[in-house]
Amino acid sequence: MQYRFQHSNPLLIAILGCALSVSCTTAQSTDGGSMSLDDCNKAINSHPDSAKAYSDRATTYVHSGQYQKAIEDYNKAISLDPKLALIYYNRANTFRDMRQYQQAINDFSKSISLDLNNAEFYTNRANTYAAMKQYQKAIQDYNKAISLDPKLAMAYYNRANTYKQLGQLNNATGDYSKTIALYPQCFQAYNNRANTYMDLKQYQLALTDCNKAIAIIPDPTAGAYIYDSRGNIYNKLGLYQKALEDLNKSISLDPKCAEAYYHRAQSYEKLGKNDLAQKDKEISHKLGYEPNKG
Repeated sequence: MQYRFQHSNPLLIAILGCALSVSCTTAQSTDGGSMSLDDCNKAINSHPDSAKAYSDRATTYVHSGQYQKAIEDYNKAISLDPKLALIYYNRANTFRDMRQYQQAINDFSKSISLDLNNAEFYTNRANTYAAMKQYQKAIQDYNKAISLDPKLAMAYYNRANTYKQLGQLNNATGDYSKTIALYPQCFQAYNNRANTYMDLKQYQLALTDCNKAIAIIPDPTAGAYIYDSRGNIYNKLGLYQKALEDLNKSISLDPKCAEAYYHRAQSYEKLGKNDLAQKDKEISHKLGYEPNKG
């Protein structure tokens, strides 16, 4: 009997940027295909004492956004098999998706107590600590994950994001570089390293990283924040017309990208287009952007 991790896209957009993470989506059949809710119900009817059957249905509920039903099925699975680390881990990811962070921490900790050498368990508990702004605890867990699996790119990436939050910019760039070495297609790591170089006022390095991120992004429509980053860099370099081109592109891809409006306002101001600048500042403010934070 094989229990499975519940995987989603390993590149999850988060507050700090893009967090590589293992989290929850859909149950899979033993032949590798997805299981429908009907399949899961049939499995439960046939094997009412099977923790796996309830766990599989829980992952299917998560995939459809029915988190509370998923929690109920995980609870049932745990009552049937209370020593299986993976069920606690998957329930923890569901609690995290629900922003019930302390419950998630409790379950990650239980899964770790049952499987002390699983680097992904530590990484995802660290991600939750970071979401709670408990950054030092997050760093400790990322360190542990890396000690267990020195090639785990998501641990370096998320530790880099946390270092950036702590203002430890050189540590952050080092971890973004390690992420890129392990996972060269991680365009988010290039973008976040670019933003860190921006904070360090190393604008040419930042521009190089943004160019690379744009070159490798698999879906250009997902790149609004990267064009915003490059537009902001062009502003810093005094290339205001190029900045406008990128910021217009960013806004066309995501009309709710508040930062892009603010950075475009800066471009307009430098070009003497003060009326347009004021309009963009107003839009940025309505979308919730706080200039002192970016």
